[in-house]
Amino acid sequence: MSVQPTPAALPAATPAATPAATPAALPAWCAKPRCPKHLVAVLERAVNALPPVWLLQPTTGEVFDSIEYCKYRLQGYALAEGFDIVQTRRDTKKVPKAHFEYLKYGESTRN
Repeated sequence: MSVQPTPAALPAATPAATPAATPAALPAWCAKPRCPKHLVAVLERAVNALPPVWLLQPTTGEVFDSIEYCKYRLQGYALAEGFDIVQTRRDTKKVPKAHFEYLKYGESTRN
């Protein structure tokens, strides 16, 4: 994934970052069966409030307006799939770029 150095509002994606799926074509997201019952409604409300295209798997070649937007998009996908991401490196000297890594819940801590 690459990041273009142009500033933009976080909710607005560039056309290249938006897959061909339309919100009407995507079903409402439902929590996984192992989700604690007291969190189901809160989690489903949070995930269904995200832009529907964020629930689709990230693909190589997605272009984002900013590193922050990229991070929000990846965090939205991770929330829906039951894992998290961490930003391991960021460089803004000449060409802004960031590295993110997958972090599975329940694994060892990374402090």
